[in-house]
Amino acid sequence: MDVLLWETAMLRSMTTLSLSAISLWMVAADNAPAQTPTNVSRSDAAQIHVLSASSHGQKLAAVSGVGQGIVNVSPEASSEGFSVEIQVTLWRTSPSTVFTVSRAVDFTADGNCTNTQFVPFPLPNAGPLVTLTTSPGGAGSVHIPFERPQIADDTMFDVQFEVRSEDGSIVLRTDCFTVLVK
Repeated sequence: MDVLLWETAMLRSMTTLSLSAISLWMVAADNAPAQTPTNVSRSDAAQIHVLSASSHGQKLAAVSGVGQGIVNVSPEASSEGFSVEIQVTLWRTSPSTVFTVSRAVDFTADGNCTNTQFVPFPLPNAGPLVTLTTSPGGAGSVHIPFERPQIADDTMFDVQFEVRSEDGSIVLRTDCFTVLVK
């Protein structure tokens, strides 16, 4: 089975995988050899494009300092409005370091994030700020359940995630991506 078809099958079955497994799968997929699909129909190719633009496997890249990571955003249809499970995973960064997880939301869903104000989780909801502490090996992960019932179902918005060390010496960010509220 070629890599693209395998990736498509994995994306279709992601709802049965744990968020940690999805993170590991995305890292492995990045290291897979590039292949040109030869037996994919036009409709499958369109679906693959839509799936690849999903909110899973959004790479965190260093803006300053060192490190890598992935953000998985999984909107749920379990309640009215925006209900989401977020998994942030870091590696190859500073050991035993505390990071804050933030996002900048742009409600014009055009793939261009224009908002540069990163708001830490869980704000504006009540509760302590979400942090991620890396291991002595420089890796770590945090799970963030988040709800904003004021954001209606079927709303689309662009978002960019940022993970920043307490002293600001390490900043990792995703590219802009679009989320659909279910």
